[in-house]
Amino acid sequence: MLAQLDRLSKWAQIRSVGVDNKVNLSVRFCADVAGCPRDYARVGLSVDFGCTEMPCPRSSFCRSHAPPAPLIASAALSACPLEHPLATETVLADGFAYTCDLCSAALPVGVTFHTCPAGCSYDVCRTCFVQCRPSLASASSGRTPAAHPAWMLAERDFDTCGLAKPLPTLGARRTGGVLTFVLACGTVCHVSACAGGESCTQICGLLGDIRSRRDVQFVVYDNACMLARFVRNRAARRRGRGSSTLQQLASECNYVLDRFHARNHRACLNPQHALYLPEVDIARHPTLAALNTSQNEQWNNWLGHFSHTLRHMHFRTMELYLLLVADLWNTFVVPCRSTGDATPQPSACEERPTSSSLLKRRREQPARRVE
Repeated sequence: MLAQLDRLSKWAQIRSVGVDNKVNLSVRFCADVAGCPRDYARVGLSVDFGCTEMPCPRSSFCRSHAPPAPLIASAALSACPLEHPLATETVLADGFAYTCDLCSAALPVGVTFHTCPAGCSYDVCRTCFVQCRPSLASASSGRTPAAHPAWMLAERDFDTCGLAKPLPTLGARRTGGVLTFVLACGTVCHVSACAGGESCTQICGLLGDIRSRRDVQFVVYDNACMLARFVRNRAARRRGRGSSTLQQLASECNYVLDRFHARNHRACLNPQHALYLPEVDIARHPTLAALNTSQNEQWNNWLGHFSHTLRHMHFRTMELYLLLVADLWNTFVVPCRSTGDATPQPSACEERPTSSSLLKRRREQPARRVE
């Protein structure tokens, strides 16, 4: 116990927080991109998660933002009632009568039409297929168009090394991962779902929450040069208009690259470059010589054991679940890491039996007698 307390007091002297995003840990939500802003009042920033309701089955939208009736009727032209994609064929002289299931018009021999290749006997003439397609765009014009938000595009100007995470894909949406903030001792001090994609706007907002609770001197991040320029630019624009926490993040914090990702940065670590930023070099900070900058990666690896449980949750349920998992890490894993014991692994990481082994039980074959 005394050795553990001594080790924790040693890490307490390093006032740092590591930031990282677990990208492949996400949940689905509605494809509407407006409607759920989250304000970070301490730094005067906000991000919009969009609608966070669960999509309807076989749809990208929730019940509130579901397409109107004309759009649903038009969408049927791309598939049969059983949702088999329609294929294009030509009426053959085989003695059968072909009729459009929408307008009841007879289809003569040699005419192109759309039919279900799965044998559903669902046929649509070319005229109905073409005339009803424009309603697909007009009916969807009432919804919020899918586009990247302005706050996410504006911060790309600070990516001097060209290492910013790619923008999220449009259309069916998922959360952008799980943003986690880990102290020098390995304790998770903040965890949050990522809005769309990993962004300096949200990281700065969450850092403001942490800075209001504890003193932070170093922020370790894999794109620290971009984050440092973003924070100081926002602080300069809001100078004299409150937001003291943002001014503290800009003037009292050093933004440092972790040791693994530092090799990818060419501009901020090059003294000959116009955008040279010496503070991001961890070698210039003797206080961080003993800091394990891969603790966020270790937490992400441990968090991956819960991915199969989390990915089907509702957005609000997922955020509560992340808090419980972080508490498990702080309660059971961090003390073991401090004393050098083996890290306990969740039972969720045990290999699951395949579906075939659940449905089929192999009978043990009797051993053959050797004459």
